[in-house]
Amino acid sequence: MRAELPRREAEMLLKWDTIDLYRMVQERTRDGTPFLIHEAALPSHGHIQFEQACQKMAKDMLVKFRTMQGYDTPSVPAWETHGLATEILATRSFSVDRPAIEPRALRRRCRELAQHAVTAQREEFVRLGVRGDWAHPWLTMQSDYAASVIAGFGELAARGLIYQGMRPVHWCQICATALSDVEMASLPHEVSVITVACPVLHFPDDCLPCIGRMRMSAAAGTDAVWTLPAAIAVVLHPAATYALVADARDPERFTYLVAHARLEPFLRASRLRHPEVLGEITGADLASAVFQHPFLPRRLPVVLRQQVDLRVGTGIGFLTPAHAMADYAIAQAQGLPVLPAVDATGHFVAETGAASGSAMPHGQASMLRQMDHDGTLLTHELVRIEHPACWRCREPVIVRTAPQWLLATDALRTPMHRALATIAGLPHRGARAVRAAIDQASDWGISRQRAWGVPIPAFYCTRCQRPLLSAPAIARVTEAVRAEGIEGWHGHEAWAFLTKGTACPHCGGLEFRKETDVFDESFVTGSSLWAAARSQPADLLLESSASYQDRLSHALCINTGLGQAAPCRQVMALGNVYVGDTWRAHAEQSLDPVVMARKYGADLLRLWLASVDWHGELALSEPALRRVTAVYRRLRNTVRYLLGNLADFTPDMACPVGEMAEVDRWALHRLNAVIRAVTAAYEQPAPHRACQVLTAYCAQDLSACYFPVVRDGLYTAWPDDPARRATQTVYWYILQVLTRLLAPILSFTADEVWKYIPGDDLPASVQLTDWPVPQVAWTQEALAAKWAQLFAIRRMVVAELGRACAQGSIFHARDAKVTVYSAGETRALLESLNTLSQLFTVSAVEIASGAERPAGADTDSVPRVAVVVARAAGSTCPRCRYRRMTTGALAAYPELCASCATTVDALHGRDHPIQKSA
Repeated sequence: MRAELPRREAEMLLKWDTIDLYRMVQERTRDGTPFLIHEAALPSHGHIQFEQACQKMAKDMLVKFRTMQGYDTPSVPAWETHGLATEILATRSFSVDRPAIEPRALRRRCRELAQHAVTAQREEFVRLGVRGDWAHPWLTMQSDYAASVIAGFGELAARGLIYQGMRPVHWCQICATALSDVEMASLPHEVSVITVACPVLHFPDDCLPCIGRMRMSAAAGTDAVWTLPAAIAVVLHPAATYALVADARDPERFTYLVAHARLEPFLRASRLRHPEVLGEITGADLASAVFQHPFLPRRLPVVLRQQVDLRVGTGIGFLTPAHAMADYAIAQAQGLPVLPAVDATGHFVAETGAASGSAMPHGQASMLRQMDHDGTLLTHELVRIEHPACWRCREPVIVRTAPQWLLATDALRTPMHRALATIAGLPHRGARAVRAAIDQASDWGISRQRAWGVPIPAFYCTRCQRPLLSAPAIARVTEAVRAEGIEGWHGHEAWAFLTKGTACPHCGGLEFRKETDVFDESFVTGSSLWAAARSQPADLLLESSASYQDRLSHALCINTGLGQAAPCRQVMALGNVYVGDTWRAHAEQSLDPVVMARKYGADLLRLWLASVDWHGELALSEPALRRVTAVYRRLRNTVRYLLGNLADFTPDMACPVGEMAEVDRWALHRLNAVIRAVTAAYEQPAPHRACQVLTAYCAQDLSACYFPVVRDGLYTAWPDDPARRATQTVYWYILQVLTRLLAPILSFTADEVWKYIPGDDLPASVQLTDWPVPQVAWTQEALAAKWAQLFAIRRMVVAELGRACAQGSIFHARDAKVTVYSAGETRALLESLNTLSQLFTVSAVEIASGAERPAGADTDSVPRVAVVVARAAGSTCPRCRYRRMTTGALAAYPELCASCATTVDALHGRDHPIQKSA
């Protein structure tokens, strides 16, 4: 029972590598029906995370199940080898500033780092028992794959779905690139929250006509001081009430417009000692008002928005379309200008006042000083808030409007919805979220400002700087990248790809430069499903619940844009891993899957993963691992017991099903039911149900019912006794089926068991065998009903025996005589069975009329049945441990009962392998 999994698993991995198990499986299933399980490409930096290990092990279980069923299910590992993380590591390794690094050298270093990470992660996945074509993975930096991405982009462009336009994006100033949502984290940062005065330039005559306008200002609040140079309007809530407040003892009579709901916080922050409300007005009445920028010579008109939050600030804000997603849409709809405050490096642009040319922190400080000097800074406090940050450099992220390559989605919404409706397995909330994402998504920004990535095959006229997408040029770029990798793009000038005489359609220019942006990683990896669907859609998309909605939305967008159907037929969203706080607190490496595999064994991790519902949270903790350890020991003990009883059995000794005892045929019938249930669980996929079925089968059907009933025949009967050989045959069938059913989950343990199963022609690994299917000859419906009732009575007898042992009337079940009081069909059933003592594992059984049932006998478990336990007569046989009246039947063995004496006498008269032990 000491599994010694860490040591044995290492030996098994060496064996699998020696025989090239993956190749053998693929050769065996190459003529089978294809079944494609698609998995997201993993990032190629650092070591594998526990969530990634779970995702890979989950796919491995399903792949092994399908290949054993005969499907052609390849398992080719995939890595996203581009990305900003790799580029940052490569840049740091040069120990010089980024501008001083030669681009080709940077890309070469990125490739080396990515390949090193792939090699390290491959070894870690192999240690977890994941089977795959590790010698031939697909990497996004491979030339064929990069070429397929460019070809797909070319087809989308030919359909008119690609264009370049200005768009607000999340921008990291340190990394100098746009970021997607998955590349950001929410981190606490200290920001300045201010209220500034925007003097009135124009105020409607019919609004508060008796109050002078000369010293009237709007008190506008913001927590993004650096965006003030980009403000082009003042934002008010149309339905909100705004109050005009002043200090009653202020000789200059400055008045401030503030939302009535935010009046008290404003008065406290601005320290107006004697506040006086001069009048009130709604935001809608101020639609024509115009205010002065707090420190720039700029007129700020009023924009009305229902989304103004009246729970914070002053109820008055700024419209900064260059640095806010929602503001940009409003500016576009109303024809307002988009004026940026900072450039790509985080420096303030010209015409931003005192901040011009400064980096953001210094420029913001200059603006605050200027407004304080001018008297427009009303309140200022430092507040620590959660703010989006780059998860790589941990610095705050800004929103910046910049030119981006976009994939138009408006025309694709309807086909995306139709394709989504054909995909099975989506949780209700997940399907609703994907539908909402399709309805609400703006055009997809697919470009990033990086050096390491799949290049965008676009060109710019050097005269007018307008972009050019040329189908023939994209085709040439595709072939160049296919032949030389991405260096096929970087190593040639623009004229090498453009047809001779190509002219700019806007100005007629003849000289062009190449695009320096690369594709966003989500577009690159989303294209993998399109590449797979060109032959057939994936049968199953396996993703984490945190990312499958975005990935599915992107894949739907690409596939429908290319005129294809849904990229997959079914989705399996793997839940997030939840780790208990107590365990996390005292185990720093608790989430390192390789460390855990070396400590506990990979099979234990695989069993834990298979035992939890993949649709919910994957709860990991020490108690959970202890429970899984107990389950593993039960399963291992079951197969160990089966193997131990097959020591003298060979397949040629197998007994026909028709010659077996009823209990043996019942066991095979139950084995059929287990095969059906486990197969259905894997197909859903819901391996946790398979684990439940297998654990219950070992604990209830085998350990509690079948094994105790047939054990005596295995231990005490003549070795070649037909009944004993029949039981061994059933054990052999159960062991083979159980090992196959466990193989996808407990891959190491199953192969360890497999090498001990009797038989000379067994494959080198259980993974090279067929998945078990129910056998017609094993189906025994009539016996199933009969023995279900008998085992119910047995459970009742076992309970009574336990009480008798606890009371001291007997020491062991074999000391007992059981009297069963019953009537009708139940009594007839019991009387028809001549092996009741074997069924109940007692020395003697008596069947009595239900009318004779003593008072107080229990009848709750089985209706109209009562059980009474007493001490059996006779002496105990030292061989079978039953109390018998017939000890001394043979003079040579006076202490043995008749059955044991006959068996031992026969054994001593013959040369048998187990003679000594007998």
